[in-house]
Amino acid sequence: MNVRFYTYSKRVNSTANPGPSDSYTVKTCLLKMPTSEHDPVIEVEGAVNPAWNYCYIPDWGKLYFIRDAVSVTNNLTQYILQEDTLGTYKTTIRSTKQYVAFSSDSTVYDKYKVDPRVAVSTTKVVGSVSQNITMLSTVGSYIITVFNNSLVGESVGFGISYALDATNMGKLRNAMGDPTIMQSLSSYFNGTPLSSIYGCIWVPFVVTSSYGTAVTSVQIGNQAFTVDAIRINGYVTQSEAIALTITGLRDDFRRCEPYTSAALHLPGCGCIDVNLSDWITATQIHITAIFEIVTGNMLYILRDPDGYIIQTASCSLAAQCPLGQMTVNTQGAVNSVVGMATAAVALGASNVNPVLAGGAMLASAASAVLNMNKRAPSVSGHTGGRLNSLVTTCELTIFEVQTENPLDSDYKSLKGLPVGKVVALNTITGFCQCDGGSVSLAASAVELEEINNYLNTGFFIE
Repeated sequence: MNVRFYTYSKRVNSTANPGPSDSYTVKTCLLKMPTSEHDPVIEVEGAVNPAWNYCYIPDWGKLYFIRDAVSVTNNLTQYILQEDTLGTYKTTIRSTKQYVAFSSDSTVYDKYKVDPRVAVSTTKVVGSVSQNITMLSTVGSYIITVFNNSLVGESVGFGISYALDATNMGKLRNAMGDPTIMQSLSSYFNGTPLSSIYGCIWVPFVVTSSYGTAVTSVQIGNQAFTVDAIRINGYVTQSEAIALTITGLRDDFRRCEPYTSAALHLPGCGCIDVNLSDWITATQIHITAIFEIVTGNMLYILRDPDGYIIQTASCSLAAQCPLGQMTVNTQGAVNSVVGMATAAVALGASNVNPVLAGGAMLASAASAVLNMNKRAPSVSGHTGGRLNSLVTTCELTIFEVQTENPLDSDYKSLKGLPVGKVVALNTITGFCQCDGGSVSLAASAVELEEINNYLNTGFFIE
């Protein structure tokens, strides 16, 4: 029978086979007996031709690799063949639909599906982006909530809150050291004059008259003080929206956990974990900060690019600044002890922010005012009393684990990217690896097993 001999370049695991334009040499051969149709041994007159590496036997309709050529005599050569099942059954294989696990064809792969084959390093790359919440300030204001005999529309529950700067806070504390005033308050509050003060906090927010009355005098109980303050209009809130731009993230499945993780620092909350899969295609994390002035409560709302709420966090930015030594009883109410306020006087008079001074006064809640109004934050946090820039700065820190790059052209062409769906093989080219792939055709068991093995371990559609 005749055999067509080729010099043909192809991979073993490829469906490529010679076309009409590929040249060949026809030789008459004899089969060495016994022989196999799958791996035959043929004898051809003539010396060994080392250029021939591929052949086709028309009588059988099958393609073969030449595994070896053995010179039997000066004019006789044995060629040991191995069937190229992918080349032989190319048309039938490509006509099937298979569940494709990986492919290098960009029309079917999904770069956001996790590729477990990617090599992972123990090293990381760290980057960050930050932005200030401009409504917050390290200068801040003192908020004092008191009881007096002139409750008006600005009342907070059954108390009134005033906002003072550090200078006026010092003046107020000095004025309250006047024995005459203390005696008057003592008679007004049944012997406990500092019961007139429900709570005093410092907040990182400069209160202006737009949040209450114009500058007025502080009134505690039945006493008016020549101390300038702003009487706050109830539970006033101020909000601000910022956007942290996510830059430099890898544009594939490694963009989120576990290959990339993120920690978001929020003033007062410290660092919270951010699930980057919620922002897989986003370029920004949108944060709305809502600050309640009287309590020092802060609520952060994190939204995705479509405006949906993804995450919330709340905390207190208030530092307790008692005018007297204050303790909390079992009901959560604040009790004052007369005559134990020396430290607070110094803080008020020194014009030094108590939080920046490193005093251990940063609370995880807004103390008495929260208790008064039966409210508590859902998540509380603090920054340890050393706030400086952290009192105003939101910072997103990204940790990227170093890996092999699956989007590299060589990686994609040799290993493909995840697909995870049924695909008609005649619609794709390049590397392909199936999951549970098999074909149904009129072939021997050896041929079927070989084809199925190629489908499931990876082959090239060419």
